[in-house]
Amino acid sequence: MQTLSYKIGNNSGNTFVIFDLINCPKEYNEQFCIRAHAILMQENCDDILILLPKKNEPDAVHIDMLVLGRDKQFGAFCGNGSLAVAAYWYQKYGTNSQLILHAKHKSYQLYAYDNNEYGVSNLVTSFDHEQSNFVIELAPFVTYNGVSSILILDKLFYFTETGEPHLVSNKPLSLIELDAIGTYVNTLRNYFPEGINVTCIQSITDNTVEIMTYERGTHCITQACGSGAASAVALASKQELIPNHEITVRFLGGKISIYHQLATNTSVIKGRPSITDSTLLVI
Repeated sequence: MQTLSYKIGNNSGNTFVIFDLINCPKEYNEQFCIRAHAILMQENCDDILILLPKKNEPDAVHIDMLVLGRDKQFGAFCGNGSLAVAAYWYQKYGTNSQLILHAKHKSYQLYAYDNNEYGVSNLVTSFDHEQSNFVIELAPFVTYNGVSSILILDKLFYFTETGEPHLVSNKPLSLIELDAIGTYVNTLRNYFPEGINVTCIQSITDNTVEIMTYERGTHCITQACGSGAASAVALASKQELIPNHEITVRFLGGKISIYHQLATNTSVIKGRPSITDSTLLVI
């Protein structure tokens, strides 16, 4: 018998069970995932975040983050989860080295700022469904000016991929409409074999974007979504709906800030996640 501790991370209402296996990577196996998923459901959180060692350099620490959803499938990335990992890591291990997070062959740098604020950079957004591994070529997209769009239940959505794939509407939807569209589009496995997130921009000003997201890993509308926020801001910037400065993104459960660079389609997200005390899991 061995015990492993886990912590609960929360950013803007997105909740995560964090397992730190940096010093015990051999504990990671199929049985661990089964028991971890049971904990996820018991805690009623959105995702499991499993931290594994990757490599170390003189001035940087590299770690892998695996994202396991309520549907027992592994996701590609989690924006708010990455903020929670930044808070957990810097609170436990300190800020002496750069922290590079790897998720599904992409890398992101994590930061600790003043006033309990944390950040994630190098979020790159693509608008071309043909460059995505999450979309089958036969999906009925139309591409104009480098942005792919599709009609779903008579609503226009734009394809974005910011670590995670999203269909983004720049028109508001009701909770009922978003849930119906998210549920429906995730049955279209001939187009989206691993599912797809659906995000709608509810309102927009020069300084604030309000969004809601139906997430593919939870199969429901969640309190917040970091990759959805970055995707929405990137799309709004590309469509010249917002200026090129730091934007506050509001969710059902809270807010984060995003600075998007249109020239490179890259974003930095910032938030104030919380980390609760450890609980012991017997393995």
